[in-house]
Amino acid sequence: MLKEINEQPDIVRNLLTEYMPSPEAEVRLGGIDLEQLFRGINRIEIIACGTSLHAAKIAQNAFETLAEFRCGLRQPANIFINAS
Repeated sequence: MLKEINEQPDIVRNLLTEYMPSPEAEVRLGGIDLEQLFRGINRIEIIACGTSLHAAKIAQNAFETLAEFRCGLRQPANIFINAS
């Protein structure tokens, strides 16, 4: 796990270089039309637990602030409790 932690700065740098070559540039996602993809969506639910919950919180913030989507974040155990 320490190896992966130490690789994180390089991975983030490579991803940013690949998909966002400069701060002024639009994000490129390999030809995906994001407007079409998200058309008609007004809310996103993210389900995560454990360490993925931390990444999900960042994604939630990005969806709410950058894309202006309402975004819920729940842990799997809470879904089953609330479903009954």
